[in-house]
Amino acid sequence: PHGADGNSPEGDRVQISQEGLRSAYGLKQSDAASPSSPAPAPSAPSLSAGDAKKLMDEVGALSQRVEALFARLAADEGQARPRVEEAAAPEPPSFHAGLPTPPVAEEAGLSAEDREIEQRLRASEVDEKYVRKLLAGYGATDRSQPFTDWLALQIACSGDGGGDAVGGRKVMLLGSTGVGKTTTLAKVAAHFVLEANLKGALITADTYRISAVEQLKKYAEILGLPVEVVYSAADLKKAIARHRSKDFILVDTAGRSQYNEFQMEELKELLAAHPRMEKHLVVSATTKEEDVAEIMTRFSACKPDRIIFTKTDETRTIGMVVNLLAGDGLPLSYLSNGQSVPDDILPATADRLAELLLRK
Repeated sequence: PHGADGNSPEGDRVQISQEGLRSAYGLKQSDAASPSSPAPAPSAPSLSAGDAKKLMDEVGALSQRVEALFARLAADEGQARPRVEEAAAPEPPSFHAGLPTPPVAEEAGLSAEDREIEQRLRASEVDEKYVRKLLAGYGATDRSQPFTDWLALQIACSGDGGGDAVGGRKVMLLGSTGVGKTTTLAKVAAHFVLEANLKGALITADTYRISAVEQLKKYAEILGLPVEVVYSAADLKKAIARHRSKDFILVDTAGRSQYNEFQMEELKELLAAHPRMEKHLVVSATTKEEDVAEIMTRFSACKPDRIIFTKTDETRTIGMVVNLLAGDGLPLSYLSNGQSVPDDILPATADRLAELLLRK
């Protein structure tokens, strides 16, 4: 007899007769022959005892077939692949920058941590060649070091390893105009006086701006430090000699345009007064990278020993620190992050640099 078929993947066939289907839905032969006629209002099916028994037998046979099919499929699946263990939660990133656990990486070949580092470095405008170099270098390690500790090996940070960020006790700050040299000098002086309990003196050669002298005198008064104003290399040499017994001497200079040859020569003459003085080049983190590169090139004639980045709180991208200092660049001594004296300055460490580079 003809009937509706139910096929299984194994070729099993279950047939339900047309008569059984008509009985199940209470249809007569004439109803089945007129599919286009309007459907009658639904009513409870009326089955004879024989039709009901026939339908129940067919449904029972179908149920047995389906159960057997599911059993075979379950057995085959168990043999084809092992039981999948519950996926472990991703490990948190190993860099210590106060960052959230990164999402699972989508790009093949990069771990979740590497993917997060890559995205943050790019967002901070680190040059692509250094992004790739840093990821490849860190990936080649056994990762026993956090990323921030490993980063210290790529960019020299004076505050790491318990070292002195200043690097000496006779220090001169140089740089272009408007980068915050005088305020930075006051912050460093406050660190020496308030935290290290040292005795010192402040010297300023910034006689171009009357406000600079008055500003430094105000800071010196608060800290209980003497101030000397000098106009030449000879004056500077005498002032340093007068305070040679002090624990530290900090020298402020006038801002110089890197394009002004006369000013640069004047600065080099001033430096000749004490050749062994530690020299810190001060640059603003808000300056364009190509301009900072030019400043570093021009001021290299003064042989700076270290570099300070100011105004890191005024920009979200400081990738140029990596772009300009990676490899054989100047050691990074301080990161200044505000106007407040003495609070808004930090000795440069890999952790702090990474926090700035990888912040959202």
